[in-house]
Amino acid sequence: MHNRATQYFDIQQIAPNIYWIKPRTIAPLSIDRLFDKLKQFMELTTELITNRETQGIVYSPPIEDVDYTELYEVAEDNSDFYSKLSELVLSSTIFQSAKKPIIGFLDKSCQNTVLSIMLWATYRIAFEDIEIGFAEPNYGIFPGFGGTIVTARLLGPEIAIPLLTQGVKYSAQEGYQHGIINQLIPRSQDPVITIVDCIENYAEISKEQIALRGQRSLEIDEDQLEQASAFISKRTNMLNLGINACINVVKRSLGLPIKDALLLEAELFSKAWTTPQALSMLRSRYIGINQAVTLHKPKTPLTINKIGVIGAGMMGAGIAFQAAKSGITAILCDINLNAAQEGKQYAHKITNKQVQLNQITLQQQKEILERIYPTASYDQLDGSELIIEAIFEDKNLKAEITNENEGYLNPAGIFATNTTSIPISILSKAMQRPECYLGMHFFSPVDKMQLVEIIRGEDTNEETIIKAVQIAYQLNKIPIVVNDGPAFFTSRIFFNYILEAITMLLEGIPGMQIEKASREAGFAVGPLAVLDEISLDLMMHVYNQMPAIHSSQRRCYSYLEKLTSLGRNGKKSGSGLYDYDATTSAKTIWIDPDLPSSNNTYPNDQVKNRLLNVMALDSFRCLNEGILTKAIDGDIGSILGVGYPPQTGGVFSYIDQIGIQRFVAQCNAFQNSGDQWNIPSVLSDLASKNFTFYNKFIPNVPFDRSN
Repeated sequence: MHNRATQYFDIQQIAPNIYWIKPRTIAPLSIDRLFDKLKQFMELTTELITNRETQGIVYSPPIEDVDYTELYEVAEDNSDFYSKLSELVLSSTIFQSAKKPIIGFLDKSCQNTVLSIMLWATYRIAFEDIEIGFAEPNYGIFPGFGGTIVTARLLGPEIAIPLLTQGVKYSAQEGYQHGIINQLIPRSQDPVITIVDCIENYAEISKEQIALRGQRSLEIDEDQLEQASAFISKRTNMLNLGINACINVVKRSLGLPIKDALLLEAELFSKAWTTPQALSMLRSRYIGINQAVTLHKPKTPLTINKIGVIGAGMMGAGIAFQAAKSGITAILCDINLNAAQEGKQYAHKITNKQVQLNQITLQQQKEILERIYPTASYDQLDGSELIIEAIFEDKNLKAEITNENEGYLNPAGIFATNTTSIPISILSKAMQRPECYLGMHFFSPVDKMQLVEIIRGEDTNEETIIKAVQIAYQLNKIPIVVNDGPAFFTSRIFFNYILEAITMLLEGIPGMQIEKASREAGFAVGPLAVLDEISLDLMMHVYNQMPAIHSSQRRCYSYLEKLTSLGRNGKKSGSGLYDYDATTSAKTIWIDPDLPSSNNTYPNDQVKNRLLNVMALDSFRCLNEGILTKAIDGDIGSILGVGYPPQTGGVFSYIDQIGIQRFVAQCNAFQNSGDQWNIPSVLSDLASKNFTFYNKFIPNVPFDRSN
């Protein structure tokens, strides 16, 4: 057989009786044509591998990333989805039965459905600079197209479950370490030599692979499997239905013939798309995030090479590290060189751990650290395309720093403040060019938190916003753009989360119940534990920076004032809303004898509703006041910035999920608890019309101001 082409693929003979199936570059495919393409891929694979003379084949990723919006529509409305999917995955068993090498070559980063199809291969070779991962758990579903079954059988269920359910990306090195990738080669190396050598010597290479795979499939440690399942279930509180289904598939498929296992996966995968969770999570985590930079996309892409960071504390050090990791030179300034060098040590600590985990190489670590320049000489900032001030939350000090260092900006550069709450329009008064000033609110720890909240001041021009969005994108962050106001969006609703917990304490609801209910609702950490981590005095300082606070906030402020006067300042002082054991680091809720206690049991569901609803209600106020310009930014910001339960899809998707009339009724029931429960008349009017913020993936007017 010689080189030939089909509708979707080119087949190249790279050595005698060794063939490479490469996808042809054509226009984006509809889902129907996607299935047609995969069907043709399987027909070609079967034809080639069953040919007596064929020694082996290799294939590149046969498809591009799947449009999950289209896949949702097909899975929701098309009764043929399951039958098409099951037919496809059943045909993939040729990879296991052929007894000849079928090599998957990962020449580019592969995620989701593309990765699932590459896992069909009997052996995988990859360039060492790619990434892999399954993002489906973030969308309320789980890896399909054979991905869950093949991964579980390839790695063993107890190892596979975390990989299938974390929703994160892995470097090629990590993929190799886990056994997803069998061989890595540098980008500069011709892959044909490696592929041909692998196929010609596959009998020897495969002995260890076959033995390992057989051992994993036959010797499953039930205790480890249960531990892996319990660990993931505890993290999600079993609220992510897609993750629950994934674990269910892995457990139920144990011992099943491969065809039965693949049919089970196809059945539950098809059903996973039909849940309200999948719609909400797909909208915010897939569509919303993918569109995050398009609204402010410039005519020509912007790439910066140098940023200045003023303040080498945790936030400044984190921003400098993220810049260096993204290939940008970072000038890290502080009041003295020791402080600046200590800030660089943060990057040392993170990269040392990454090297130990095979996430980066020693050479990559060296390159990252060489891009961070600690200094006390602020003139080193000269020429920076972005200067970001990341000092303590003090508006006078921030203004002074801004005024002193604006002159070091590149003529086309922008100046940003990393503030959690101080209005940008106040801080910008220190600038000679306030139109080039804005807020860039990063979240701690910077290297792990995906969001950057970009805040537009009264004088900030659109060009500055566009540059900030592109810089956030270059830093591998997800930007949302909000308008100015006290505490902006994320901090404002986060403060309400903490406020409501303190309010409930003052009403006599036990702290332990509040914390437990928050986790049951899907929050990763309870509000009282979060406040102790922040520290009570810092929370009070933030409120001191606010232009005005209402009576409920004043009541809570007075209680925090009382606790700090007792020395109960939070975790750093050894006591706060919790008591901390200095020896064991264990913590227990502190029971304040001065708080009211009640013999009546407060319903747990009401505690959960108060924590969920108070954030969603104030998010609506932000939308109504114009702090937010569209609901999807509120959904993205609430999940990625302040840990709103991910299974809701975000604050506005949560309202849609439970229904706006039910939401308003629940909020009305809490009005005796304070001003935070005052319901805007606009919201009541919308409830009377049974308004939804979205029609599936499309935002509804009047609250989308993005155009």
